[in-house]
Amino acid sequence: MVANIDFVGKWPISGKEARAKKQLVPINPEKHLHLIHGNKNHILISLMVSNDYINYGIGKISIASYSDPEEHQGDEVLYVLEGTLVVRTFEANENMDSVSKVSYEICKGEKFLIPGKVKHQYFNFNDKLIKFLFGVSGKI
Repeated sequence: MVANIDFVGKWPISGKEARAKKQLVPINPEKHLHLIHGNKNHILISLMVSNDYINYGIGKISIASYSDPEEHQGDEVLYVLEGTLVVRTFEANENMDSVSKVSYEICKGEKFLIPGKVKHQYFNFNDKLIKFLFGVSGKI
């Protein structure tokens, strides 16, 4: 049996295959790759594209919920579709229990850049679901 996680990095086709075929690939909502992201705190992500160049999708965070801390090799760009997303960042080698984390509030319609290798975490302090687009360059 193949799990959805097995397709990360090659969805809907691998970057190598897409470049070799030199054709467009339609990605309708029913072709998104749905995953539960996080080990302790789960958020839903729906990947539209996941290959060696970019990972692009939609994230959803439930009411009064938050993600696990994460970091990526490449830069990440966020665009909030619904709600107000809070992003916390961590200094290099900062203890996860530290209270010195810096946080940013990104409102509906706003964009946000997280440089590669910056540890960060998403929070929903609202009474409504948060939806956001994200793009991560390179491997996630």
